[in-house]
Amino acid sequence: MIRHFVLLKWNQTLSEDQLTTFNAAYAALPEQINTIRNIAHGPDKQFYPGNYDYVLMLDFDNKADLDEYVASPAHAELLEKIVGPFLEGWAIAQIEI
Repeated sequence: MIRHFVLLKWNQTLSEDQLTTFNAAYAALPEQINTIRNIAHGPDKQFYPGNYDYVLMLDFDNKADLDEYVASPAHAELLEKIVGPFLEGWAIAQIEI
């Protein structure tokens, strides 16, 4: 199984409504992309200086399923319409679990 981590840094402070929109969009991904086995996401707790603002963790059976997620129209739409306008930067990593 592959665990995919995504850390997002916003270009501005988000309102509660904007954060609610992000949470709902990420929560809907498993219904739109059937290769996602598990997803956890939410705003970072900001315990340490320099932390990113939002964290996603997604599990996939294998790299091909991760690749299908990355190439999916639902993922592209989320990046373009929901996340993109607020995105300053990101980091990603994968591990085998």
